[in-house]
Amino acid sequence: MTTPSQSNASFTCRVLGERILEPQTPLHVVHHWDTDGMASAALVIRARRGKNHEPETRATTPRIGSFSPQAVVEALGDTVEKRGFRLLVLDYGISWPPQPLEGLGGEELHVVDHHRTGYPKWLKWWCNPAAVITKGGEEESPSTTWVLYRHVLGDPRDPQVRALVALGLLGDLGHRALRGVLRGVLEGLLRPSRLSPEEAYRLSQLLDSCYKTLDRACVEEYTLRLAWGDLGELLGDEGLQRRAASLERTVKEAVKGEPEILLNCVRGRVGVWVRESNAYITSSVGRALASERGLDVIVLVDRVPPLGRAYVYTRSPHLPVGAWLVGVLRSLAPSAGGKDSVAVAECPLARGCVERVLDAVLRVLEDRLGGCNHA
Repeated sequence: MTTPSQSNASFTCRVLGERILEPQTPLHVVHHWDTDGMASAALVIRARRGKNHEPETRATTPRIGSFSPQAVVEALGDTVEKRGFRLLVLDYGISWPPQPLEGLGGEELHVVDHHRTGYPKWLKWWCNPAAVITKGGEEESPSTTWVLYRHVLGDPRDPQVRALVALGLLGDLGHRALRGVLRGVLEGLLRPSRLSPEEAYRLSQLLDSCYKTLDRACVEEYTLRLAWGDLGELLGDEGLQRRAASLERTVKEAVKGEPEILLNCVRGRVGVWVRESNAYITSSVGRALASERGLDVIVLVDRVPPLGRAYVYTRSPHLPVGAWLVGVLRSLAPSAGGKDSVAVAECPLARGCVERVLDAVLRVLEDRLGGCNHA
């Protein structure tokens, strides 16, 4: 995996930005399904139109809940057979294989991200500050919209693009972005759009209801509406409001449950929850548990039968569990990734993978936190 210097990485980010905005070059964007991924794709779409692009710009998302290069190829559809298209993958957080996949050549594939991941030598065009910063990567690149804004496309004059940057920040950081220094950043980005940070945070929750209800068409529809619609009007979208209200009730019920395992360690307390749901709300439940239960680390085993997958999600309000766990999880699960404060492994529902991953997570946490006893 490549680990270039920060100066070389910054140069590559700028050149990547020029390439995806290049006139007369069609672009297919494959983006993550959450608010940051949607806002990132919408931001690129608007930025290309601002350069008077006539060529086609497509935007699609992989199968919800699937993290793999093969899912990217599937999302590209017939684009992989067309010459001249450039491919841009946004906010997807996967590790790429050591050899190129058919249809994903190193020259035409471009990746912008902010998750902790590595990149093989064949992948020439990528921008991810978190991949070259050993500590504090999440603070330096808290969302993919922020990476696009600070490192790839530059400071846009378009008020909607600036609002999309803020939307991605709020989508990934949640309500903690409403406090402290970040609030001032959000207010500056949102001022031209006349949205408050609280309104933008609410909009991020509404948009996330698309993927949490496993509705890929909804994700793709509202990505385009973010690019060209009125963001204030989206706040009043009744369909999104109904989805979000139902999901919020489900999350509240999930957070009330007691952990199946509770560890008291020398340097912190760990709780483990196990649940099953037909909605893909792993990150919502995990964030709520980390925020509300007063523990140093939460581990959530979340089985989602409609996806045929289970997720082992580890989060801490203040410990670098991503740095501790992601490398270990990649050797045990078909897909794994994370940021400074979170690590997630994806497993099939069949027995074996989840048990191996959970056992490894607990071993690492017991080693890091020391002297753990079951409460």
